Amino acid sequence: MKQAQRSLFDHETLLAKGNSNRQEAKELSQLIYHLKNSSLSVDPELSRLEARCAELEKELGDVKAAIDRHKSILAQILDANGNCWPKSEKVEPSEVASRTFLDQPKKTSNKSQKLMLSG
Repeated sequence: MKQAQRSLFDHETLLAKGNSNRQEAKELSQLIYHLKNSSLSVDPELSRLEARCAELEKELGDVKAAIDRHKSILAQILDANGNCWPKSEKVEPSEVASRTFLDQPKKTSNKSQKLMLSG
């Protein structure tokens, strides 16, 4: 009797393991299915991004070439002018008013003009 009970218990244990394995296999199959479907949506996006990257690399190359051309033209202009290029000067805001005042021609009165002409 005990042997029959053990056999029945072993049989039920094996059936439970079989059901558990079937459930795990089903879940794995679903996971594989979802991974395949998601990779189908990722592939076009990846291709699009790779194409965009190639476009940007070409554009960067074009920009670098344009910069080099402009540098070359600037160097030619500097050489033609004996490397004389006006230097920029920092001017404080307080100096702007005084420089504007100093750059204006002085107004002289008629008396001082007459003195200058007669002198």
